[in-house]
Amino acid sequence: HTTKYFFIGLTLCFGHFISHGQQSKIDSLLSLLNKDKEDTNKVIHLNKLSNDISNSKPDTALLLAKQALAISQKINWQIGVGDSYHQIAWAYSAKADFVHALEQNQKALKIWEALLLLNRNKLLVLNKKSATLGNMGIIYSDQGDYNNALDYCFKSLKMGQELMSASDSILANAGKFRIANNLTNIGSIYDHQGDLPKALDFYFKSLAINENLKDKKGMAISLGNIGNIYKTQKDYSKALDYYFKSLKIR
Repeated sequence: HTTKYFFIGLTLCFGHFISHGQQSKIDSLLSLLNKDKEDTNKVIHLNKLSNDISNSKPDTALLLAKQALAISQKINWQIGVGDSYHQIAWAYSAKADFVHALEQNQKALKIWEALLLLNRNKLLVLNKKSATLGNMGIIYSDQGDYNNALDYCFKSLKMGQELMSASDSILANAGKFRIANNLTNIGSIYDHQGDLPKALDFYFKSLAINENLKDKKGMAISLGNIGNIYKTQKDYSKALDYYFKSLKIR
């Protein structure tokens, strides 16, 4: 009963922070959580909810991910443990607590590496490891440690490329998303370093993947980033062209 009322309380406080569409998604997860037993489904739903609210309610997201971790450990579900560490790290990152975020990502990384050694669900685990490495790259970039940021993003990118060869179309597409995200992040790191030609090159590569995926959000981000580079280079005609393309998609 305690869990049930906790989740109902969450529903009431979310409405002021998120869009109607996202609220509907969260309400669906809350409904599932109220019915879930302490099993893998509950872990999945807790982590999904944590992910959905991490930017608007990072403290609550952290509590949810920690609850998912406790259940995962109780039922000895290692993929759930890794996912929960990953999500705890994401919540800490949203709070700009980068030290704890990196610590939790390292814990997730150890889980993925152990599972890969067991050779169980290799491509699924590889996708999760790629995501964790990519998140670590973002954290290092936020801290201004661009060498480490590039190292982790390129590692994540390589794993995304491995996933593209998967016979499972879902995992193959996940690989493409990993590639697109890492290309964007690598471009952003070069942008911060002032290497605009390299930044532009990676933004264009990211745009191509996003177009292939028909990912409108990704396309809009890539187009806006390209516009930013041209603006910095004072090529205002091209900057406006890409800004308007991004605007149209948005």
